Amino acid sequence: MVDGVQSLGVLDLDVSNVSVDAFAAATSKSLLGLYGMGILYCKDPDQIHPASLPRFGVDLGDVNYVLAAGARRFELGNHNCLAVHALDASLDHITEIGLPQIEQHALALSTSLANGVRELGYKLISPPSLPEASHVVVFCPPPAGPSIAEVSAILNSAQVTHTVRRFGLWLSFHLHNNASDAERVLDALPRVGCLGFRSQSVLMPVNQDIGEPEWAQATPEKVPLAGRFFPGSLNATVDCHHSSLLAQYPIDPY
Repeated sequence: MVDGVQSLGVLDLDVSNVSVDAFAAATSKSLLGLYGMGILYCKDPDQIHPASLPRFGVDLGDVNYVLAAGARRFELGNHNCLAVHALDASLDHITEIGLPQIEQHALALSTSLANGVRELGYKLISPPSLPEASHVVVFCPPPAGPSIAEVSAILNSAQVTHTVRRFGLWLSFHLHNNASDAERVLDALPRVGCLGFRSQSVLMPVNQDIGEPEWAQATPEKVPLAGRFFPGSLNATVDCHHSSLLAQYPIDPY
Protein backbone atom coordinates (compact mmCIF):
# COMPACT_ATOMS: atom_id res chain seq x y z
CA MET A 1 0.00 0.00 0.00
CA VAL A 2 1.56 3.29 -1.12
CA ASP A 3 0.54 6.77 0.04
CA GLY A 4 1.22 8.83 -3.09
CA VAL A 5 -0.37 12.08 -2.00
CA GLN A 6 2.90 14.02 -2.16
CA SER A 7 4.01 12.84 -5.59
CA LEU A 8 0.96 12.23 -7.77
CA GLY A 9 0.71 15.24 -10.07
CA VAL A 10 4.41 16.12 -9.94
CA LEU A 11 6.37 12.93 -10.57
CA ASP A 12 5.85 10.79 -13.64
CA LEU A 13 4.42 7.68 -11.96
CA ASP A 14 3.08 4.54 -13.61
CA VAL A 15 1.67 2.08 -11.10
CA SER A 16 1.61 -0.66 -13.73
CA ASN A 17 5.42 -0.63 -13.84
CA VAL A 18 6.06 -0.94 -10.10
CA SER A 19 5.24 -3.52 -7.45
CA VAL A 20 2.25 -1.74 -5.94
CA ASP A 21 -0.85 -3.55 -4.70
CA ALA A 22 -2.70 -0.33 -3.83
CA PHE A 23 -2.01 3.37 -4.38
CA ALA A 24 -3.94 6.16 -2.67
CA ALA A 25 -3.75 9.95 -2.83
CA ALA A 26 -5.83 12.92 -1.77
CA THR A 27 -6.63 15.46 -4.47
CA SER A 28 -5.80 18.47 -2.30
CA LYS A 29 -2.02 18.40 -2.65
CA SER A 30 0.03 17.73 -5.76
CA LEU A 31 -3.09 17.10 -7.84
CA LEU A 32 -3.98 20.77 -7.25
CA GLY A 33 -7.53 19.92 -6.22
CA LEU A 34 -9.73 20.43 -3.18
CA TYR A 35 -10.02 18.85 0.25
CA GLY A 36 -12.53 16.11 0.86
CA MET A 37 -11.71 13.80 -2.03
CA GLY A 38 -9.15 11.16 -2.92
CA ILE A 39 -8.32 8.49 -5.46
CA LEU A 40 -7.55 4.80 -4.97
CA TYR A 41 -5.90 2.30 -7.29
CA CYS A 42 -6.06 -1.42 -6.50
CA LYS A 43 -4.07 -3.92 -8.52
CA ASP A 44 -6.54 -6.71 -7.76
CA PRO A 45 -9.59 -5.21 -6.00
CA ASP A 46 -11.63 -8.39 -6.31
CA GLN A 47 -9.36 -9.98 -3.69
CA ILE A 48 -10.28 -7.35 -1.07
CA HIS A 49 -13.64 -7.12 0.67
CA PRO A 50 -14.65 -3.60 1.81
CA ALA A 51 -15.34 -3.04 5.48
CA SER A 52 -18.66 -1.32 4.75
CA LEU A 53 -21.29 -1.22 2.00
CA PRO A 54 -22.00 2.37 0.94
CA ARG A 55 -24.49 3.20 -1.79
CA PHE A 56 -21.89 3.71 -4.53
CA GLY A 57 -19.94 0.59 -3.59
CA VAL A 58 -22.51 -1.89 -4.81
CA ASP A 59 -24.27 -2.53 -8.09
CA LEU A 60 -28.01 -2.05 -7.84
CA GLY A 61 -30.07 -5.21 -8.07
CA ASP A 62 -32.17 -7.47 -5.93
CA VAL A 63 -31.58 -8.33 -2.30
CA ASN A 64 -28.52 -10.34 -3.29
CA TYR A 65 -26.22 -7.36 -3.77
CA VAL A 66 -23.09 -7.48 -5.90
CA LEU A 67 -20.02 -5.43 -5.11
CA ALA A 68 -19.16 -2.80 -7.71
CA ALA A 69 -16.37 -3.65 -10.10
CA GLY A 70 -12.85 -2.46 -9.42
CA ALA A 71 -11.95 0.06 -6.76
CA ARG A 72 -15.48 1.53 -6.88
CA ARG A 73 -16.43 -0.99 -4.21
CA PHE A 74 -14.45 1.10 -1.71
CA GLU A 75 -16.42 4.31 -2.30
CA LEU A 76 -17.64 5.95 0.91
CA GLY A 77 -20.51 8.38 1.40
CA ASN A 78 -21.76 10.67 -1.34
CA HIS A 79 -19.66 12.04 -4.14
CA ASN A 80 -18.00 15.43 -3.57
CA CYS A 81 -19.28 17.05 -6.76
CA LEU A 82 -17.38 20.32 -6.30
CA ALA A 83 -14.10 18.46 -5.78
CA VAL A 84 -14.83 16.27 -8.80
CA HIS A 85 -15.15 19.31 -11.08
CA ALA A 86 -12.04 20.91 -9.54
CA LEU A 87 -10.05 17.72 -10.12
CA ASP A 88 -11.28 17.55 -13.70
CA ALA A 89 -9.87 21.04 -14.34
CA SER A 90 -6.59 20.24 -12.60
CA LEU A 91 -6.10 16.98 -14.49
CA ASP A 92 -6.68 18.81 -17.78
CA HIS A 93 -4.04 21.35 -16.78
CA ILE A 94 -1.51 18.74 -15.66
CA THR A 95 -1.96 16.45 -18.65
CA GLU A 96 -1.82 19.35 -21.09
CA ILE A 97 1.65 20.20 -19.81
CA GLY A 98 2.71 16.59 -19.33
CA LEU A 99 3.98 14.79 -16.24
CA PRO A 100 7.48 14.16 -17.71
CA GLN A 101 7.89 17.91 -18.26
CA ILE A 102 6.54 18.78 -14.80
CA GLU A 103 8.85 16.24 -13.16
CA GLN A 104 11.90 17.52 -15.02
CA HIS A 105 11.06 21.10 -14.08
CA ALA A 106 10.41 20.35 -10.38
CA LEU A 107 13.50 18.13 -10.00
CA ALA A 108 15.74 20.80 -11.50
CA LEU A 109 14.44 23.31 -8.95
CA SER A 110 14.70 20.94 -5.98
CA THR A 111 18.24 19.92 -6.99
CA SER A 112 19.23 23.57 -7.15
CA LEU A 113 17.80 24.24 -3.71
CA ALA A 114 19.40 21.10 -2.24
CA ASN A 115 22.81 22.10 -3.59
CA GLY A 116 22.35 25.60 -2.30
CA VAL A 117 21.42 24.72 1.29
CA ARG A 118 24.39 22.34 1.52
CA GLU A 119 26.78 25.04 0.36
CA LEU A 120 25.30 27.35 2.98
CA GLY A 121 26.24 24.78 5.63
CA TYR A 122 22.90 23.11 6.32
CA LYS A 123 22.46 19.36 6.74
CA LEU A 124 20.47 17.87 3.91
CA ILE A 125 18.03 15.23 5.16
CA SER A 126 16.30 14.40 1.89
CA PRO A 127 18.20 12.26 -0.64
CA PRO A 128 20.84 14.44 -2.33
CA SER A 129 20.70 13.02 -5.85
CA LEU A 130 18.66 11.02 -8.33
CA PRO A 131 17.08 8.54 -8.49
CA GLU A 132 16.16 8.83 -4.79
CA ALA A 133 15.80 12.62 -4.82
CA SER A 134 12.39 14.13 -5.50
CA HIS A 135 10.75 17.54 -5.75
CA VAL A 136 10.92 17.77 -1.95
CA VAL A 137 13.87 19.26 -0.08
CA VAL A 138 14.25 18.69 3.66
CA PHE A 139 17.12 20.19 5.62
CA CYS A 140 18.11 21.41 9.08
CA PRO A 141 20.82 23.65 10.55
CA PRO A 142 23.89 22.05 12.12
CA PRO A 143 24.01 21.68 15.92
CA ALA A 144 26.20 24.76 16.27
CA GLY A 145 23.92 26.88 14.09
CA PRO A 146 20.55 28.53 14.67
CA SER A 147 17.61 26.41 15.72
CA ILE A 148 15.04 25.08 13.30
CA ALA A 149 12.52 27.51 14.80
CA GLU A 150 14.86 30.44 14.21
CA VAL A 151 15.44 29.47 10.58
CA SER A 152 11.69 29.00 10.14
CA ALA A 153 11.10 32.53 11.47
CA ILE A 154 13.61 33.88 8.93
CA LEU A 155 11.83 32.11 6.09
CA ASN A 156 8.48 33.40 7.33
CA SER A 157 9.81 36.95 7.33
CA ALA A 158 10.86 36.43 3.70
CA GLN A 159 7.35 35.15 2.92
CA VAL A 160 8.60 31.69 2.01
CA THR A 161 5.90 29.09 2.61
CA HIS A 162 7.34 26.01 4.27
CA THR A 163 6.61 23.39 6.89
CA VAL A 164 8.49 22.33 10.01
CA ARG A 165 8.18 18.60 10.57
CA ARG A 166 9.96 16.83 13.43
CA PHE A 167 13.57 16.92 12.25
CA GLY A 168 13.74 19.68 9.63
CA LEU A 169 12.33 22.29 7.32
CA TRP A 170 10.37 21.00 4.34
CA LEU A 171 9.96 22.71 0.98
CA SER A 172 8.81 21.38 -2.37
CA PHE A 173 8.22 22.49 -5.92
CA HIS A 174 5.46 22.12 -8.46
CA LEU A 175 4.77 23.24 -11.99
CA HIS A 176 4.11 26.91 -11.16
CA ASN A 177 7.34 27.44 -9.24
CA ASN A 178 10.41 28.77 -11.00
CA ALA A 179 14.09 29.47 -10.33
CA SER A 180 13.34 32.75 -8.56
CA ASP A 181 11.55 30.81 -5.80
CA ALA A 182 14.64 28.71 -5.05
CA GLU A 183 16.77 31.85 -5.27
CA ARG A 184 14.58 33.62 -2.72
CA VAL A 185 14.94 30.76 -0.24
CA LEU A 186 18.73 30.77 -0.55
CA ASP A 187 18.90 34.56 -0.29
CA ALA A 188 16.90 34.44 2.93
CA LEU A 189 18.85 31.66 4.65
CA PRO A 190 21.79 32.72 6.85
CA ARG A 191 25.14 31.03 6.23
CA VAL A 192 25.98 28.47 8.89
CA GLY A 193 28.53 25.75 9.62
CA CYS A 194 31.84 25.02 7.99
CA LEU A 195 30.40 25.28 4.48
CA GLY A 196 29.18 28.80 5.05
CA PHE A 197 29.59 30.00 1.48
CA ARG A 198 27.58 30.00 -1.64
CA SER A 199 28.71 30.07 -5.25
CA GLN A 200 26.82 31.67 -8.09
CA SER A 201 26.58 28.31 -9.88
CA VAL A 202 24.25 26.72 -7.34
CA LEU A 203 21.03 27.36 -9.24
CA MET A 204 20.78 25.21 -12.34
CA PRO A 205 18.86 26.74 -15.26
CA VAL A 206 15.48 25.17 -15.81
CA ASN A 207 15.17 23.84 -19.36
CA GLN A 208 18.39 25.58 -20.24
CA ASP A 209 17.94 25.25 -24.00
CA ILE A 210 14.50 26.81 -24.13
CA GLY A 211 14.44 29.02 -21.01
CA GLU A 212 11.59 29.16 -18.50
CA PRO A 213 8.46 27.48 -19.87
CA GLU A 214 5.43 29.73 -20.14
CA TRP A 215 3.48 27.72 -17.58
CA ALA A 216 6.22 28.32 -15.00
CA GLN A 217 5.45 32.04 -15.17
CA ALA A 218 1.73 31.68 -14.53
CA THR A 219 -0.33 34.52 -13.12
CA PRO A 220 -3.53 33.89 -11.11
CA GLU A 221 -5.77 34.47 -14.11
CA LYS A 222 -3.84 31.82 -16.09
CA VAL A 223 -4.13 29.18 -13.37
CA PRO A 224 -7.24 26.95 -13.41
CA LEU A 225 -9.72 27.35 -10.59
CA ALA A 226 -8.52 24.21 -8.79
CA GLY A 227 -4.94 25.49 -8.80
CA ARG A 228 -5.93 28.71 -7.08
CA PHE A 229 -7.17 26.75 -4.09
CA PHE A 230 -3.78 25.09 -3.70
CA PRO A 231 -1.29 26.96 -1.45
CA GLY A 232 1.92 27.63 -3.28
CA SER A 233 0.60 26.82 -6.73
CA LEU A 234 1.65 30.25 -7.95
CA ASN A 235 5.28 31.18 -8.42
CA ALA A 236 5.13 33.73 -5.62
CA THR A 237 5.78 31.04 -3.02
CA VAL A 238 7.64 27.81 -2.50
CA ASP A 239 5.09 25.37 -1.19
CA CYS A 240 5.83 22.32 0.89
CA HIS A 241 2.40 21.18 2.02
CA HIS A 242 2.81 18.28 -0.39
CA SER A 243 6.23 17.27 0.90
CA SER A 244 6.80 13.65 1.93
CA LEU A 245 10.00 11.68 2.43
CA LEU A 246 10.91 8.37 3.96
CA ALA A 247 12.45 8.92 7.38
CA GLN A 248 15.06 6.19 6.93
CA TYR A 249 17.39 8.51 5.01
CA PRO A 250 20.09 9.54 7.48
CA ILE A 251 21.22 13.10 7.95
CA ASP A 252 23.89 13.90 5.41
CA PRO A 253 27.17 14.50 7.31
CA TYR A 254 28.42 16.86 4.58
